[in-house]
Amino acid sequence: RRIRHIEDQCNVLSERLKSIQEIAALTSTPVQMHPMDLNQFLLNFYQNCRPVVELYGLNFWQKITTRPCHISGNPEQLFRALENLLYNATDFTPPEGTIVLSLSRDNAFARIELSDNGYGISKEDVPDIFQRSYTTRSDKDGQGLGLAITRTIVLEHAGTIDVVSREGEGSTFTICLPLT
Repeated sequence: RRIRHIEDQCNVLSERLKSIQEIAALTSTPVQMHPMDLNQFLLNFYQNCRPVVELYGLNFWQKITTRPCHISGNPEQLFRALENLLYNATDFTPPEGTIVLSLSRDNAFARIELSDNGYGISKEDVPDIFQRSYTTRSDKDGQGLGLAITRTIVLEHAGTIDVVSREGEGSTFTICLPLT
């Protein structure tokens, strides 16, 4: 039992180290940007992630605009950022809950929203959730690095990320990226 506990702790530390190395790599080397069709990218992301989300007993919907949204971005990193948001939503939304991925645009920006009707985030926690090592998970299994990585990726894409949340009602994370 003690050996299993030590192994578990080593695995947790290993994952933290990997995440810290990812953050260091993200901030130390320039990201390779490519022209991207954000509409198609998000549809592919949705199709790829939908089966996993539905295994949690959740409804996963998409509302992707048909208006073209072209950006300069790194598909792998944007996938990682959205995956972090999506898996947080699955962890904090009870079965039969709903998660919605949407894309809209104005003249200058594409707006990606990931909304859920889960447990929400307390207003006291909202200002700190994008900080490294900050977690709201009561079991403390979380490392508090996912949202910090997501924020770093969004900033590298010259974008912004924000959250609106109400306890007991859910959260909406909004990423704004400049259109090309």
